[in-house]
Amino acid sequence: MRIEKIEIGGFGQFNGAHLSPVPGLTVVRGPNEAGKTTLLAFTRAMLCGVETHRYPARNGGKRGGWLDVVMADGRALRIERYGERGGEGKLRVIENDKDLGPGHLAAVLQGVETSVYQNIFAFGLGELTRFETLKDD
Repeated sequence: MRIEKIEIGGFGQFNGAHLSPVPGLTVVRGPNEAGKTTLLAFTRAMLCGVETHRYPARNGGKRGGWLDVVMADGRALRIERYGERGGEGKLRVIENDKDLGPGHLAAVLQGVETSVYQNIFAFGLGELTRFETLKDD
């Protein structure tokens, strides 16, 4: 799965923000308080659920957004999640304007659990400095 587009409705300091990563490794850098950690948290929230009481939509917008992704077989999907209280929120997995239902996300992620995603595919400085997070099978 490759993330083609990130659309943030409202999440932390972001309101109506969008980003289109290029294929390959994406490194996000910038000065302190630029929103790097918030962007990482948003991407994790779309795939794994929203952390309760973290990253409210401070600058307006509906808390949440979506990721447009392309699967290895070329299928284009949208993973969309909105929620005020955290947790699952309102999750939709959309293909060709058809809502496949929230249960389809597990198939999209191909069994990759939250801890694997956070430590292998999308990690921050915290994960790099805490090797004990890599002890799980």
